[in-house]
Amino acid sequence: MKKSKGVISLFIVFISLIFACSGENQSAASLVKKVVETTEDGKEAATVYTYEGDLIKTIDAVATLTTFTYTNELITKKSVLNKETKTTVVTTYLYDNGKLVETKTDSSGVKYTHKSKDSITFEQYDIDADNNQKVLVTGLLIYEKGNLAKEEHTTVSNEGTTVEKETVDYEYDDKVNPLATAKGFAHLLDYKEVASANNVTIIALTNSKKEGEQEISAANLYMYSYTYDEKGKHPTEQITSDVRPQKGKSGALKTAYFYNE
Repeated sequence: MKKSKGVISLFIVFISLIFACSGENQSAASLVKKVVETTEDGKEAATVYTYEGDLIKTIDAVATLTTFTYTNELITKKSVLNKETKTTVVTTYLYDNGKLVETKTDSSGVKYTHKSKDSITFEQYDIDADNNQKVLVTGLLIYEKGNLAKEEHTTVSNEGTTVEKETVDYEYDDKVNPLATAKGFAHLLDYKEVASANNVTIIALTNSKKEGEQEISAANLYMYSYTYDEKGKHPTEQITSDVRPQKGKSGALKTAYFYNE
């Protein structure tokens, strides 16, 4: 059963974006200062965060250094430095009345249309050498109580003969996602469930690919369990399991969150 790279990438981003409090304007347990990820083979990787007040400024991970730029407490630019290649990818965020309407790099982007408070359509595009935009993926984001509840996207290729569809359903706990308290971050629709109000507990992924008369489908289920602080409000540990694994092997990933005292 094929595991979606998109879901794995989103999970890696989820690990990399649990924030640390500067201690200036936040309570001790509202944000975290460090996250330590332990892989299935026992290797550990730490990510450290810096703030100015309650605005995240940098995320220092093993392979990358991410820097955020703000305008009126909205994130308007993200720069990601690859430590090995020394190259930087810059993402620009554009807003209309405080709502994100487009993300853009030198080579690609996503346009968002807010149909209602909880329903948003999007178009993902590539940019060619002549600066023309070609739409590759169309989709829909549905929110409930500040959480991304459902995601749908469709890719059409080979002059319309190949159609790939993917649906992702999310479930959450009722505890505070540490990212939700960072100003401006909840507006970043490209981070999807990572920017939700609560902590994701289940991701159910289904996808299908149709070429002519032939259609192939697959499904994966990812489950997340948490240990919370003494007040039962914020997570201190997360365990991630792929319960419908690839090649019959179920992976488990442990993440520990260290908060400012």
